[in-house]
Amino acid sequence: MCCGVLCNVKHFHPSVVYAFFSHCFVLFFVLFPLSNFLFSPLKCFGDSPEPTKRMLSFQGLAELAHREYQAGDFEAAERHCMQLWRQEPDNTGVLLLLSSIHFQCRRLDRSAHFSTLAIKQNPLLAEAYSNLGNVYKERGQLQEAIEHYRHALRLKPDFIDGYINLAAALVAAGDMEGAVQAYVSALQYNPDLYCVRSDLGNLLKALGRLEEAKKVSGG
Repeated sequence: MCCGVLCNVKHFHPSVVYAFFSHCFVLFFVLFPLSNFLFSPLKCFGDSPEPTKRMLSFQGLAELAHREYQAGDFEAAERHCMQLWRQEPDNTGVLLLLSSIHFQCRRLDRSAHFSTLAIKQNPLLAEAYSNLGNVYKERGQLQEAIEHYRHALRLKPDFIDGYINLAAALVAAGDMEGAVQAYVSALQYNPDLYCVRSDLGNLLKALGRLEEAKKVSGG
């Protein structure tokens, strides 16, 4: 049974929302792109219709689990994800979705477990390191969280959510300049991210760097 305040989040993106000054600060919890596990390779059985039937079944169930997750029905999403996992235990997309579900339900050990399984399947999977970093951050283990976010970014330098997560952890650790640099890096990859510009602007204001804040927010 899923419980805890995080399970009431309806629009997740997926994210956990923290208060940051007077602005909503978003800590992203990464879901691997749905297409990465909807269309994963399946075992070949010649010309039998069974592979097609199985693919459609897997795809439909994956879409359903994803919709349930986005709607905040984590209990149903977990149930359907477990069916997917039994079909394809090495599917990293399913493992990441399970890690996200358990994180939302405050089952941090289970969340870390599935992120770790995803890393074992693919040691270069940046999203799994970021998800694991979120677990460490939630536990207050900020240094471990920061190390995981940075490792994720070394693997995937254009990983926007990784920069946002890193900035959140650095703010919590009191490294405001490091957080500024994380935001700046995110904007170098995508200058149009309003949420990042807004958070960076608020951080610069809090640091008394008002002219820089104006430039960032366009004000």
